Amino acid sequence: MEVALSRFDGEMEVLELNLAEQRKVMMRMLDSMRSDAFEAVKDFLVSRQEALTALASSGSTDPAEIGRSVQQLRRALEPLAADSPQVRSVLDRVDQADKHLASASPATKPRALAPSATARREQAGAGDEEATA
Repeated sequence: MEVALSRFDGEMEVLELNLAEQRKVMMRMLDSMRSDAFEAVKDFLVSRQEALTALASSGSTDPAEIGRSVQQLRRALEPLAADSPQVRSVLDRVDQADKHLASASPATKPRALAPSATARREQAGAGDEEATA
């Protein structure tokens, strides 16, 4: 029996080392989650979500306006980005998303469809009904 169990000694050592490494990674991750930078990024993302929700609820549809409205939140986080690669990474991703959003914005003219013939007839018919009433 002892000989059979000794065959697994190598695998057990590898598992123990793997668990020890996982514990180290988890402790570093937990320490990072307690950092000021983590809290600042979390607060920034929550505030950004709230601002975007408010804009969407208000009916704002201009992507450029939406992008500009959340820039103030970004400026508040910029000082931490110089000292933290994690914060810099978050801001870089947010910048990419905002640029993508702004690129969807109409250049000079609002994008609208020309009224169809049916819609023009309906509008004309509505005007006739109002005149007879």
